[in-house]
Amino acid sequence: MLPPVLAERRWQLFLILVVTGVFQSVCFLALVFWAREYIERGVTEFTMRELLVASGLILVLAGGRFIERYQAELIAQKYVYSLRQRVFNHTLMLPVEDTAIVNKGGTLLRLTGDMSAIRNWIVQGMAPLLVIGLLLGFAIAGLFQLDPRLGFSLLLPVCLAIMGNYFLGKVLFGQSERMRRRRGLLIGNVTEKLRELRLIRIFNQSKRESRRFSRQSDRLFDSQIARVRTSALLRGMNEAIVLLSVLLLLVVGLGLVRQGMMSAESVAVVMTAALYLMSQLRRLSRLYEFWTLKQVAEKKLSAFLKRRTIKAKGRTKLSNKPFKFEMQSIECRGRFAPLTAKIGRAERVAVQGGSGTGKSSLLFALAGLINLTGGAIKINRTLISKVDSRLLTRQIALVSSELPLLRGTLRKNLFYGARKVSEDYTEQVLSWLHLDTDKELSLGMNSRVMESGSNLSSGLRYRIMLARALLRRPKLLLLDSEAAMYGEEINHIIKMLLQEFEGAIVINTESSQLAQGMDQIWQLEQSSVQVVSVGNDQAGNVVRMNRHV
Repeated sequence: MLPPVLAERRWQLFLILVVTGVFQSVCFLALVFWAREYIERGVTEFTMRELLVASGLILVLAGGRFIERYQAELIAQKYVYSLRQRVFNHTLMLPVEDTAIVNKGGTLLRLTGDMSAIRNWIVQGMAPLLVIGLLLGFAIAGLFQLDPRLGFSLLLPVCLAIMGNYFLGKVLFGQSERMRRRRGLLIGNVTEKLRELRLIRIFNQSKRESRRFSRQSDRLFDSQIARVRTSALLRGMNEAIVLLSVLLLLVVGLGLVRQGMMSAESVAVVMTAALYLMSQLRRLSRLYEFWTLKQVAEKKLSAFLKRRTIKAKGRTKLSNKPFKFEMQSIECRGRFAPLTAKIGRAERVAVQGGSGTGKSSLLFALAGLINLTGGAIKINRTLISKVDSRLLTRQIALVSSELPLLRGTLRKNLFYGARKVSEDYTEQVLSWLHLDTDKELSLGMNSRVMESGSNLSSGLRYRIMLARALLRRPKLLLLDSEAAMYGEEINHIIKMLLQEFEGAIVINTESSQLAQGMDQIWQLEQSSVQVVSVGNDQAGNVVRMNRHV
């Protein structure tokens, strides 16, 4: 459920809006009754006092419009600000499995189109409805006081307007949902194609993608035209009801004049007031259109905010005992088989297996980016499910192409999420990874990095990602398999890290060279995982022992 519009003290702004509406209505009635009394007295000249009073009432009505719009905009912007922040924070806490969903234009549509729909409803729907509703209520009450027939002549069209808007509004709601869905598909398609523009050109698929875009655009156009047709019908119906109200008031007023129950001058005053009131009602001609768009937006936003997020609360401290990572029959059905193993403070683990056995998925699960379907993980004897996810990210760092570089400077990328580290440690990491002498980084820390590091070589991208992880000073470093790992430079760096890094390392690799000197080897297969402990015999030879499934 979305938070109420009037929560977080926005009710105070709404109260000002209500008071403004009441005050405007009272001033409007006072102006009408003053004009009627003045005409019926047969006075042909205004005194200065009367002119000042009339001018004051007019200024109040004009000022009320300013206050109405300003207060409505304040309510809308404060609510949208709060809602936008909530949606974005929720997006950041979604599981990795939902990445495909949030990257298809849906989130962009929620943060733009849906927020605009809610803002438009508050400013051009809810606020005018409140103020004009009060004005209309006071006006009908005043007409009933003059003569019940005048009151009914205005009340009847209002009832017709409510019923007509209700039935046409149901059609408009369905059309708005369909239009929004097609707009989301179009945005998602464009977002993907702009991201993969090089692929489209290298495979010469520009015409094909243009045809696909044209088909989606045609469907969106059809939905927009259908919605515009219904919206235009609503506006025409409301205009007809406004004119019907004026006509009914005129007919009833002339009838009262013929019967001698009201003077022609009084009818003229009533008609003048009615024309002003009807002009106000025209502001509500798109009321139901704004309401239906708001309903669609709220429906989509509510469904999005109901999506399950990763755990953000739990234990924020761990014991000071040496780091220990335990896995008890953990599995992710359809990705990797059950695994039971332990990782000590400075152990080295190689993950091996054929294609599709789930090596990368296993590392993502250990990093907390994929939800397990079975088993449990303990960190320092504490269930990981009871640990705050933010604490977990300070203990574990993952290096993978699925976690790309960001657009900006080298400094921004290296220290993105970095913990407090000394200058000596920073210099050591840069030296380990040869980032302090790389010719591609001619501007040093101010060197520019394009989105995903597309302007850098694959080896340099990997070294920057590795440095970014090391600067977090993790206790468990996870290295996913990358093509760059098999280059001579990166291979040498990883071998050095296996010796120098103080924490534990789990590396996904098929390299026999990198697998040498490991404490454990996890051999992943389709239906099982074999954990092999590696040690030395009395002669110093490397042997595999304690093999278990």
